[in-house]
Amino acid sequence: MEAVHRQGAKIVIQLGHAGRGTIPEYIGGLQPISPSAIPSPFTRLVPKELNLKEIQDLINKYGEAAWRVKEAGADGIEVHGAHGYLMSDFISPLTNKRGDAYGGELGGRMRFPMEVICTIREKVGADFPILFRISADEMVPGGRNLEETTILCHLLVEAGVNALEISRGSFEALRWVVPPMGTPIAVNTQYAAEIRKNLRVPILVVGRINDPIVAECILEEGKADLVVMSRALLVDPDLPRKALSGSYEDIVPCIACNRCLESIMAGNPVTCSMNPAVGKEKNMVIVPAREPKTVLIVGAGPAGLEAARVASLRGHRVTLYERTEKFGGQLNIASIPPAKQELIKAIKYFSTQIEKSGVKVEIGKEFTPALIHQLKPDVVIIATGSTPIIPDIPGVNNPRVVTAIDVLSGKITIGNKVIIIGGGIVGSETADYLSRLSVDVTLLEMLENIATDMVI
Repeated sequence: MEAVHRQGAKIVIQLGHAGRGTIPEYIGGLQPISPSAIPSPFTRLVPKELNLKEIQDLINKYGEAAWRVKEAGADGIEVHGAHGYLMSDFISPLTNKRGDAYGGELGGRMRFPMEVICTIREKVGADFPILFRISADEMVPGGRNLEETTILCHLLVEAGVNALEISRGSFEALRWVVPPMGTPIAVNTQYAAEIRKNLRVPILVVGRINDPIVAECILEEGKADLVVMSRALLVDPDLPRKALSGSYEDIVPCIACNRCLESIMAGNPVTCSMNPAVGKEKNMVIVPAREPKTVLIVGAGPAGLEAARVASLRGHRVTLYERTEKFGGQLNIASIPPAKQELIKAIKYFSTQIEKSGVKVEIGKEFTPALIHQLKPDVVIIATGSTPIIPDIPGVNNPRVVTAIDVLSGKITIGNKVIIIGGGIVGSETADYLSRLSVDVTLLEMLENIATDMVI
């Protein structure tokens, strides 16, 4: 807390209970809890329905947790009431089927969050900020919509909430909780603007706000009072500082690949496709090399470009070889299918950094073993990427059998009818791409579902 406060920043601690979405392994194997025994599509487990004593105990625990937050020196607290968490389980008609005082009509479904807010206020006092995160629309049939949420927000403010953070989605509609690439930028802004119209408390908005110019426009147009960034700051914690200095080209872009979400959902430490140091910042500080070396890097795909950038920042003499005429490697191919164009941001960022770093670039040149003898480097980094696995099946050598890379790169002309073998992410995206060209596509997959290797 002290380290953050010394920088003039504030800390708001979020209190959340995952409710029916709780993973039993994280809580000693206990059964998840919820207002009603409605299974979670996330875990597919049936939660335990809370009784009245347990509800009152939870209300008290929220208050005790809030008191600890204040005692720890935080500047405010946010109650997580969105996305299918316990609080939203009570609020939503989709997950609250109770017939007692904590269910039924709007007033009953709102009783739990209202009592939690009142208890928190009693514990922290009148001058300690309480924020509340809420899904404006749960984006699922039978769930809560914007009209009802607007009413709920008024009730929350009356109960003592000082600011509202507007999100969207639920466990049934995860793609709106953490919107992937291909979804609009700042997806929840209009929802925030609508809720803001008749409320006198600050409105925060979250959801794919990964560009400081977009963030500034939201504020200037009065659609929200504050913007919230999460993935964008995992990718580049220095985003605000770079934006303030006008160094927009140095901001590492969030490409909304959701690799961070995938790693967390698998129970692993958070990872990031664009920031390998996330979660390991102290161990991966870029420091000057004690002995600068001559480094040759083969391949200007994302791995080669990042290796060249980091090696140059450390003071090494770096030469980058790429046999094609442009940077990016297979990102150029991966960006072709619908909704994948955001990958171009990664190529642009790396290209800019390589240009600014002073790396010597040999573009359109094949690297050969003879160059090693000629240039005598201290280190050679091979970053030539992967090649498709071709299954050994009858007919695979037929000229009409091609790879997805051949198709997406435009190397071949596709006829009117195509069969795609393999329904993973590559096969599915290629099928989507071809179907939009009015090609008759049949997708064959041995598993029961397609695109199972996609995050969302």
